[in-house]
Amino acid sequence: MKRRFHRTGSPVLMILMVAALLSSALLPLGLGGCGDKIAIPEPTTIWANLAYSVQDTFEVVGARQLLTSWSNLFVLTDTELSKRNLELEADASVALDADPTAMCVDETGSLVFVWEQGTKTLSVFDSTELEPVGSANLVEVESVVAMATAPAGMDTTIVGGRTFLYLADEVSGLIHRYAVMGPSDDSFFCSDCLLPWGILAWPTGEGARSIHEPAGMALDSEGRLLVCEQREDRNWVLRFDSTPDETDTTPIDPEAAEPIEAWAGTAVIFGQPTCAPEPAQADYVLGNAAICNEDDWVGGPSDADGEFDHPAALAIDGSGKIFVADSGNSRVQIFDPDGTYRARFQIRGDNPLPISLGLVDDRQSGDLVHYAAYVFILTEGSDQVLKMISSEQYLAENGELPPYEE
Repeated sequence: MKRRFHRTGSPVLMILMVAALLSSALLPLGLGGCGDKIAIPEPTTIWANLAYSVQDTFEVVGARQLLTSWSNLFVLTDTELSKRNLELEADASVALDADPTAMCVDETGSLVFVWEQGTKTLSVFDSTELEPVGSANLVEVESVVAMATAPAGMDTTIVGGRTFLYLADEVSGLIHRYAVMGPSDDSFFCSDCLLPWGILAWPTGEGARSIHEPAGMALDSEGRLLVCEQREDRNWVLRFDSTPDETDTTPIDPEAAEPIEAWAGTAVIFGQPTCAPEPAQADYVLGNAAICNEDDWVGGPSDADGEFDHPAALAIDGSGKIFVADSGNSRVQIFDPDGTYRARFQIRGDNPLPISLGLVDDRQSGDLVHYAAYVFILTEGSDQVLKMISSEQYLAENGELPPYEE
């Protein structure tokens, strides 16, 4: 385990940041035109480019994904699923032998879902001791790179379900939806309790409901599902009301021998509760996409603030801020719940491509909460997990900011 601090910027800015940290509120930010197009304000208080530094580096051999849920840290490797504390020490683990590629925790924090590619099996564990509670073989799913759960529409479209499970299938381009049936019992799951329930998105077309190369997914603070789109000419994050639209029976591929009915989700404009499925003049996305009066939906990789080059993963802190692993730019970007750009911080070192994120809030005395006090980051092909600490949290723990390094 290595301990280091990595900072960028000037000592003068460090002094200004100390003063900012002592202030009590963030400055208000303006919004652009055409709905809530992402603004690019100057960073304020702790949300500056110096907001995070590397506190520790941990080696986790074969690491593939990590996530946090209810302050628990889960790590998926090529041979096991483990539950770890904030020092990456394992509290529980379970062996996996069929090429696990993706995982998620349900929104209640009680079940951990793991996709094992070698057998096309969804394995389910309780989140406390990682005891197996069931599995299901899903032969219709070709591959899974990310998973998430979202309960939107469960109470109106199906009786007796507990949540919907979404699987991003990189090979087919589909985001499959399954209804997880049964009571809200931490230990309850069975192979017959997973029912196909349409899809969220499909890979044809250029509109707001299409995801061509799906990657990370996360449930935002408003219960909407965020999905990373990595296709070279898109590179953005789409926001969905994931409620199955059973009135929409649009075939995914009209020329297929057996067209699949969509039952898709509906893309949602940031800052607005509802919208039509595919209006051209709307701001659905985080990233470089269509603006007012444009309908070509072309975005392409960008290193500008608020835009992406291969967004790979998402995480949401307790205040609703959206953290995006902007892998191609070796950085993490931060947005308000309404999509307004806030800040970024770079990932440096030999393997600077972030592919997985986990956030932990820290409750101080009284009602004070340091949101995203710690950010855990897995970088591509490195077997390393970075533990990053916010300057706000470091100042609270040590009475000073982290050391400055060139």
